Amino acid sequence: MNVIDLYKRREKAVGKPCPYCGVKMVLGRNRSIFHTTRDHIFPRSQGGTLAIIVCFACNNEKADMSPFEWIEHLYRAGRAHHAERTICAYCQIGGVFRDGVTAPDVLDAIETFWLAEAA
Repeated sequence: MNVIDLYKRREKAVGKPCPYCGVKMVLGRNRSIFHTTRDHIFPRSQGGTLAIIVCFACNNEKADMSPFEWIEHLYRAGRAHHAERTICAYCQIGGVFRDGVTAPDVLDAIETFWLAEAA
């Protein structure tokens, strides 16, 4: 994705809720913790290429966590509603996140994890 396409995607996201936390996002670098940023669903350090526009606060907190780690982190932090928003966002994106990993794969892994935790 080139810089112009990225800026257009960020511009379209202004005023819309962050897919992770639901806060209304704003445009502008470093003006607000809620300005639009690009988050790689799987971090580039883990081979990820597919990105989503989210607020800076969520992108900064997610850092280099995989989708599995991020959703687990949100649940453990007592923010199940943010985790559920994230799961919905990943389902809407669809496609392949990295090396054949799809949204249903992420959801299956999360369900398996929580079933094991509950046992």
